[in-house]
Amino acid sequence: MSIPAPPWRARAPRRPAERRVYAVDACVVGYKLENDSDFHVVLQGASGATMIVEFPDPANCAPRLYAPGLLKQAREAFLRLIPDPPTASFLRLQEAIPVTVVGPLFLDKIHSQEGVAPNGAEIHPVLRVRRRGGSCSP
Repeated sequence: MSIPAPPWRARAPRRPAERRVYAVDACVVGYKLENDSDFHVVLQGASGATMIVEFPDPANCAPRLYAPGLLKQAREAFLRLIPDPPTASFLRLQEAIPVTVVGPLFLDKIHSQEGVAPNGAEIHPVLRVRRRGGSCSP
């Protein structure tokens, strides 16, 4: 995404690009369970660039913006795609998984996260995920 990284402020207003929902075709290359129970997932595109997508724990997330059960359904779909459940240690997949993820853009603070995009762009929360056809090999 060509949006420059904004200066980070805890109460910064959301940018217009963060008010839209996007579909991203990429490959899951790794994931982990974060301290807040979110699934931190790293996607890699055909160019080799990476970005983070987050599957929040519905029990810890204010669902007022999303249809009931949507976040739970997305997490369950992700769990069906991966070989092992997420743990606190980052798991890099030996074979990447081609997916399409759908969700709003979030420009996060860049703080040395595994797989962070240069501008901090994430899909957070993921509203839908599905395996797509094709492979992830170059």
